Amino acid sequence: MDVVHDVWDRSLASQPASPLWVVVGAGLVAALLVLVPGAWRVTEYVVTLAHEAGHGFVAMLAGQEISAVHLRSDRSGRVDWAGKTTGPVAIVSLAAGYIGPTLFGLGAAALLAAHHAVALLWAILILLCCLVVYIRTWFGLLITLAATGVVFCVSWLLPVQVQAAFGYFVAWFLLLAAPRDVFELWGRLPHQTPDVDRLAHLTALPRQLWVGVFSVITVGAIPVGAYWMLR
Repeated sequence: MDVVHDVWDRSLASQPASPLWVVVGAGLVAALLVLVPGAWRVTEYVVTLAHEAGHGFVAMLAGQEISAVHLRSDRSGRVDWAGKTTGPVAIVSLAAGYIGPTLFGLGAAALLAAHHAVALLWAILILLCCLVVYIRTWFGLLITLAATGVVFCVSWLLPVQVQAAFGYFVAWFLLLAAPRDVFELWGRLPHQTPDVDRLAHLTALPRQLWVGVFSVITVGAIPVGAYWMLR
C-alpha cells in the first residue's frame, strides 16, 4: 500500500518548470525521429500504436465494446468492436484514428504546461496497460510491451527532471508525427485506405475531403501544443 500511496502522491504533485533548452531540445530530437527516413521506419510503429489507441479509446467512450486490437509488422492495424457500424458513433470512432496521435499529443502538452510530467507518464502507462489486454497479434504485443517497459522504467527509475524531458519528447513526437502519417496517406489514396474508405462510404463525402480534414487538424495542433509547452 505504501507503494500505491507513493505513486499516487507523486502523480498528483506538480513539478518545477523545465528549462527552455530542455523543451526545445526534446522537440528537436522528436523532429529528427520523424523526418529522418531510417528513424521513421522504426518510430512509425509508435504512431500506429497511438492511431489504434485513438480508435479504441473514442469507441469505448462512445459506448462501443472493444473485442480486439491488431498491430502488424507492416505498420498497419485494426480495431474490432461490437456495436454500431453506422451513424455518428461509427464515424467519430473511425475518424479518431488519424487524429489520435494529435489528441494524445495535445493532452500531453496540456499536462506538461500544468507542470504534471509525472502524471503524464503514469497516464501513458495506464493507457498502454489497458491496450495490452486487447492486443491479438504477437508483433503488436511485443511493441506494446516494449513501449510499456520504457515508460515504466522512466517513470519509476529516473529523476523527475529526466521524466519531464521524456514527457516533452513524447508530446513533441506525437504532435509532429501525426501530420507526417496523414501526408503519407495522400500518396496512398489511389489504393485502398480502409479508414478513409469506410468514412467516405458512411458519410458520402469524398476521400480527399477526409484526408484534408485530418491534415488541417494535425498541422493546426502543432502551434497550439508548442505554445502550451514553450510559454
